[in-house]
This record gives sequence, structure tokens and C-alpha cells, in this order.
Amino acid sequence: MSGLLSLVQSDLPTEFLARGAQVALRVAGAGLLGAVVALLYWRSRSRDTRTSGFAHTLVLLAPLIAMITIAVGQNVAAAFTLVGTLAIVRFRTAVRDSRDMAFVIFSVAVGMAMGALNLLVASCGVAIVGGMILLLRRLEVRQRNQDAAILRLVLSPPEADPALYVPILERFGLSHAVRRSTVDRATATLDLRLAVSGLAAERSPQLLAALLQLPEVVKASFAPEEAE
Repeated sequence: MSGLLSLVQSDLPTEFLARGAQVALRVAGAGLLGAVVALLYWRSRSRDTRTSGFAHTLVLLAPLIAMITIAVGQNVAAAFTLVGTLAIVRFRTAVRDSRDMAFVIFSVAVGMAMGALNLLVASCGVAIVGGMILLLRRLEVRQRNQDAAILRLVLSPPEADPALYVPILERFGLSHAVRRSTVDRATATLDLRLAVSGLAAERSPQLLAALLQLPEVVKASFAPEEAE
């Protein structure tokens, strides 16, 4: 009983909170500097070559590496384990989006922190990095809704070159990305959904009229943003 009382009266809770604050400051600071790196990437690349997924990965990698560094510390064996784990994941997992690899590293970082009995690093990292992921997702959806209009094109026959609309979009100075491509066998048509950015509202009718002049274009219209 006296041993428990002495433990409660010791400075352990204060040290625990101080350690937690230090870990949180390191991880949050790394996330802030990672955002600066992502901003430099975004500003230094043209609109057609930069991707939001890679920018988000740059933001997330900095706090994740900070988590791993704190969790590993001076443990050489843990460092070699980390290298082997990431090598296995890298060469045996097909990654379509760079953000998927960030989630893999996130899981590895949490696992290593818990394996090292470092609950502070795991909990602070999950809270901070998880909050950043949700914030980035919200910003991406908001930016997409502001900048992109969903252009629907129905082409016939379905074997028509889907890039035939590109010269018209380029003439209007628009950038685009294919959101969805579906072949309707019943009507023998190809249904395309394009995310088009840089289009002024007053030029929308001119764009649709130019697209409808193509013999392969059966229908051209703007569709509402689809929920993901």
C-alpha cells in the first residue's frame, strides 16, 4: 500500500505528460514542415503534372517518419526490422495511389511503436496523423467541388477513340481527368464522365455545342458531382 502511495505521489504523471507533449510537438511539427514541402511541390509543378494524391503523401510522410524515428530511437534491431518490413510491402504490394503507401507506413509506424511499448508515440501519432488525413480529405473534396465540373459524354460506337474530345478541351484551355468510363452494350454507347477544370460558366454552352458537332458524340451535358 505504501509503495502504491509513493508511486502516485511521485513525479511520474508529470513526466508522462511532459513526454507526451514532447512527442506531440515533434510529430505535429514534422506535419507542419511536411505541408511546407507539399506546398513547394504544388507551386513548382504545372497544373497538368501535379497530383493532389502525391502532395498529400508528402504531407503525411514527415510525421510518419518522425513517429518511426521516435519509436525506434537507438534500437538498431528495430531499424533493420523496419527496413525489411517496408521492402517486403514495397515489392509484394501493388500500390495504385501514393497515399496507399502512406497508410502502409502509418500501420507499420503504429505497430513498431506498440511493439516497443511506446504508447505515447502510437497514441499521439494516430491522433495527429489521423486528424491530418481527415483534414486533407475534406480540403480535397472542397477543392474538387469548387474547381471541377463533371462533363458527361456519350459516344457511339463504343469503340470510338475516347480522346477525340481532347482538341476541343484544349482549345477552350481546359484541363481534364477521366472519372468514369462505362460501355452500355444495350445502346452500344460509351458513357464518359470527365472532371473538367478552368471552365467559365458563360462558356459552357459553347463547349457543349462544339462537342456535339463531333459525329461520335451522341450527348454532351454537365452532370452533378458524384458522391464517393
